[in-house]
Amino acid sequence: MQTLSKSSMHSDHRAWNSDIEMWSQDVRMWYQELEALRNAMEYIQNAFENHELGIDAHIRSINQHQDLLNKHELDLSLIKESDGFYEELEAVHKREAVKQNAQRAAHERLKRYHHQILVLVKGLKEALQTAV
Repeated sequence: MQTLSKSSMHSDHRAWNSDIEMWSQDVRMWYQELEALRNAMEYIQNAFENHELGIDAHIRSINQHQDLLNKHELDLSLIKESDGFYEELEAVHKREAVKQNAQRAAHERLKRYHHQILVLVKGLKEALQTAV
């Protein structure tokens, strides 16, 4: 077995201390990065909550739109084309068509956003599971 000199042991200790200092610096940086991740997760949580509120508002809007369509359908069955109210009913119908198109566009935007969130969260979850 080879005998180590004091100078080689001192050299080892300096190298090991350097390693320890680098590791400590890494850990300090990781704590800072964890704080940034916490902030990002808080932002994500807020985005989920806002998305849920958007879904809630969307279903209320859909239900209101459905109620108006049902009322219009009833009015349509009660009024004859010869009645003076028909022109008014026709104008209401045109506004409903615009509203229907707006609902469709809003629904498609919400659907795209929802699916994008699902894909991103699934990808993040899978990446975290494989990293451990």
